[in-house]
Amino acid sequence: MNLNTILKNENIIIYGAGAKGKLVFQSLYALNMTQNILGFAVSNDDDVKDCFTKNINQYTEYSDNSVVILAAKHDYQKEMIKKCRKLKFKNVVKYEELQLHSEYERIYRPYHYEHFLLTISNIKETKMLDVGCGNNSIRRIRKYCSNVYYTGLDIGDYNLEEQSKKEIDEYVVVDSDSFANEILRRENCEDVVISSHNIEHCEYPIEVIVNMTKALRGGWETIYVISIRGEHKVSRGI
Repeated sequence: MNLNTILKNENIIIYGAGAKGKLVFQSLYALNMTQNILGFAVSNDDDVKDCFTKNINQYTEYSDNSVVILAAKHDYQKEMIKKCRKLKFKNVVKYEELQLHSEYERIYRPYHYEHFLLTISNIKETKMLDVGCGNNSIRRIRKYCSNVYYTGLDIGDYNLEEQSKKEIDEYVVVDSDSFANEILRRENCEDVVISSHNIEHCEYPIEVIVNMTKALRGGWETIYVISIRGEHKVSRGI
């Protein structure tokens, strides 16, 4: 069963509400295929943790017109298949058979953080601004982009080792109230602006994002990775 088959069915049930289930949902979300998802299903009532999860028994009214995606480890799938057959679900598929991750990679690989860095790695005299440069971000940058002129901006030394500081060309620390304005001070000066898991912590996130785009010279890019409700969202714009 492939993605096109799923799209032809009216409903999708993700059987498994753990890590595999979340991965399936994220992949479907990235592929713009969540409109028909009824929710998550589990085998035991004790595993129902939120309003989006139900016991698989409660989905039997959709047994004729839905696809059940088994989103669990192989050890559990055999019993899950038996359960689905007993409840007369017609379409049951293991998550790995759909190759959702491969399809996700094919479409969204150009938006991945590392891929983005690789695309600029050979461009000479590139100026990069890292908005929220903690967690030794410079090491990740230098791994792919050894030649960029790197400016790190933050409101303090957040998990930034001394060796990392030595690799930074320009290190700027300001208070949180001045953070957005400091970005604006670099208007039309940067070739690349990045921000990884920082926007959601800013006092003025909209102003920060707007100023990040203003800091860019024409035709270059900004990339930011945002954590929302525990899920990672990657956005990229020109």
